Amino acid sequence: MKSRMQSNSFIARRAFTLIELLVTIAILALLIGLLVVAFSGALSAGKNSATESLMRNVMTGLQQFEQDFNSPPPLIDGHKHSLDSIPDPTERAEELKLHRYSSAYSLSVYLLGIGDLAPNPDEYAVGEAPDRHDGAEGPGIRHPGDDLSWGGARERDDHKATTTGRTYGPYIDIGDGTDVVRRARLSDFPFLLSPTVPMTSAFPTAIPEFFPYEYAMVDGATTAFKAEGDLYVIVDPWDNPIRYYKGWPTRAQIGPDFQQSPNRIPVELRSYDSVLQHLTSPLSGSRGGDPLLDPDVLRAPYGLLSAGRDSMFGDQDESNTDMVNVGRIDEDTFFTPGGVTDPAELKKIAPIKDNIRTLP
Repeated sequence: MKSRMQSNSFIARRAFTLIELLVTIAILALLIGLLVVAFSGALSAGKNSATESLMRNVMTGLQQFEQDFNSPPPLIDGHKHSLDSIPDPTERAEELKLHRYSSAYSLSVYLLGIGDLAPNPDEYAVGEAPDRHDGAEGPGIRHPGDDLSWGGARERDDHKATTTGRTYGPYIDIGDGTDVVRRARLSDFPFLLSPTVPMTSAFPTAIPEFFPYEYAMVDGATTAFKAEGDLYVIVDPWDNPIRYYKGWPTRAQIGPDFQQSPNRIPVELRSYDSVLQHLTSPLSGSRGGDPLLDPDVLRAPYGLLSAGRDSMFGDQDESNTDMVNVGRIDEDTFFTPGGVTDPAELKKIAPIKDNIRTLP
């Protein structure tokens, strides 16, 4: 009897109480949470490193292209036009500003030689569409001409592809291209249009011409719908296109003179500290931002930008509201003494923190 009682007492002492069980579960949950956070941080850091490595390789390709042609690649817009070859300087300046002096398509066209530059065949009779390929079969390009746009990619009928001579590039080794290159999507145009855009007489060319789009009536308006295009983009590990920036303005009118200032540089291309200073403690007059905070951007002739982990460049907010000039940071800004102090306004520049920038 005594032995049995001692055995039951031993079993009772070995059993978990409800409190002990809850504490154990809490500890396990905490450990799992810490592991998830650590794994997520390591994964994010790995993607950051992979993005930086890819962008360095692209930058090397840009420098090699510049050595071959004495100029970096032109900017190609969503209509397959070269923004560098627009005849009217005023129109060119406006389009460059609209495109934020950037393109996601130039890299694949010029550095890889992939993507179709031919116009929408529906605009031409059979056999009349001008030949606008890059002159080389497969990767690589033929010489794109003096304007680097194969005779002016904006003037379609004047385009004459060079089909003989040296093949240049490809300037980047992307292996089989998996997870590095994909077809362009409408979502790659956040500052130009939304996934569905009414085709009105006031905005007749809203949808980029290389998309095999379809039309439908929505709420009494003719609307063009999506698909994927025949131009390509180089993407980061988050599947966001890497933007190529070129020729952004670095001088602003300060009094009667033009001086170096970050005022007119696309806000997403600037550092977070520079934009924060510009908003909260602007310099006197119309200078606004401190040029000492972004000297590398003021000097660089071109650059690359990834939106990073949050997939937001900082030129738009979560609802695709136009953020072309956060806090109205541009040459027309007039700051009040003390600058911006509203936390809601300052929160809008948070996406810039995650941007990954590479300059030559």
